[in-house]
Amino acid sequence: STYSRATELGLGIDYEVANWIPETDDVLYAAKLNGETRLFRENVFDSEDPIELPFPKGWISGMKVDKNNPDTVFLAWSSSASPTSVCRYSIESGELETLLDSKPTDLTAEMAEAEFLRYPTFDDWKIPAFEIPPSEDAPKLKGEPIIILVHGGPWWEFSNSWSAMGTVIQAYSSAGFRVFCPNIRGSTGYGNEFMFCNIGDLGGDDLKDVLEARRYLAQKYPNTKKFFLTGASYGGFMTFLTLTKHPGVFDAGAAVVGITDWLAMHRLGDAIFKRFTENFFEGPPESNIELYKDRSAINFVENLEDPLLIVHRANDSRCPVEPIYTFTGKAISLGKPVDIYVEREAGHGMQKMDHIRQQYGRVIEFFREQL
Repeated sequence: STYSRATELGLGIDYEVANWIPETDDVLYAAKLNGETRLFRENVFDSEDPIELPFPKGWISGMKVDKNNPDTVFLAWSSSASPTSVCRYSIESGELETLLDSKPTDLTAEMAEAEFLRYPTFDDWKIPAFEIPPSEDAPKLKGEPIIILVHGGPWWEFSNSWSAMGTVIQAYSSAGFRVFCPNIRGSTGYGNEFMFCNIGDLGGDDLKDVLEARRYLAQKYPNTKKFFLTGASYGGFMTFLTLTKHPGVFDAGAAVVGITDWLAMHRLGDAIFKRFTENFFEGPPESNIELYKDRSAINFVENLEDPLLIVHRANDSRCPVEPIYTFTGKAISLGKPVDIYVEREAGHGMQKMDHIRQQYGRVIEFFREQL
């Protein structure tokens, strides 16, 4: 394999972008490891180690070597603090020039950089995560609050790239919150064992990783008085289930396009979601009914103690809104601290910027109200 040497050396676990360098036996590639990419040049016909080229930390998502000038490569690059830009890069000198920058010209505030780390969990594994502090220009919030943000998927990952919820993360950071983004078990980017281990256990050991993130942060930041939990899709499911099964661990939660009832979701969801559900529960509801029930927050509403904001989208075919109304109605009838906002025009995936501002702006205001 072209990249076997790099893999043997532990330089990367995946290689999504690469180009041959004209007039040479070398290939240029971005090696993905721990949620970031590093740039390497390698002769594929000898046994020499790949050569790492100097390049900023972040994520290379596109690459094209200039066939008329083999020293020049055009790259698409971003980080959690920098929206995607197109750059010209000199392979020999390492000189980098930005040609196109998607960052708005009127955005002058410095955005906070992400730090990669691993934290201990309930077993022998160390869970990878990114931590983003409040931005320098952010207001100083009472109690130094922390948001734990759980990604969707679960086959997805937080990375040091703008596409990995950079807009949302920086909105939280600029509002004064420290943001902690764990890649709990089931995430991509860390090998097959890690990725597939929650099949048959969705909302089990992965939820324990979330609880252990809270424990780790409490020890690391003893002055923090408030811990909030949020996430979208699978992250919304984890928020619902954590607050109903483990009340009092978090001070509030915000579930965005989440799942409260797997039986209802299997019945109402589109064909893709039905296959997704049966994969993670290892069969349809009739084959594993108790697991479906145990991982559904609708069955534990009476335990809810912590303020919960529910954000959903009326046109969501992946996670239909009907079970959300059922959960909300049951919670309100029990006198639980629940608020709900439904975006009428949006679906599950891509969003208009106005919708993003409305939905995540409400999350920020909701968490501020809890301080």
